Amino acid sequence: MSQPFVVNTIQTEDILDFKAVAERCMTKCTLKSNSGEKISLNDIHWFSYGQSDETSATYTSSITVDHGGEVWCRYSHNEMEAWKKVKIFKRGVTSISPPTAKYSGPVPIKTAKYQDLMKLCDKGLLNEETKQFYQALTHGNETRATDADDVDDNTVMDYDY
Repeated sequence: MSQPFVVNTIQTEDILDFKAVAERCMTKCTLKSNSGEKISLNDIHWFSYGQSDETSATYTSSITVDHGGEVWCRYSHNEMEAWKKVKIFKRGVTSISPPTAKYSGPVPIKTAKYQDLMKLCDKGLLNEETKQFYQALTHGNETRATDADDVDDNTVMDYDY
């Protein structure tokens, strides 16, 4: 028999709503740098958030520069390539409020997902603590706003345990 799965559990209140924060303070992605240059996400090799070392002809060595509401990106891993700087905050936004909890209570899982988890429990692939956690999950055919995003056509029967 194979080793048991390692399951890391999190509490419902630990799931934060970053989408709401983004809608309040972030611009729609125009994919243009501050200088007006069109940015191709497919070609970006390097993103930088917060602070970066910037090198230019005016400095004899690199200095650490705060991004100030921008995401910096490069099309290569060459440290000499100039950063493309893209503003990400809406005008007038000077600070970001922390994200709030996404859910106010336990989020039910679909009955089919619950049944798949019970099959895993029956196969002895989970330790007793995890098995009890899965058995206690709230489940039913309730729909959630995120159900459309949670595409899972595979069931436990598709895997060879």
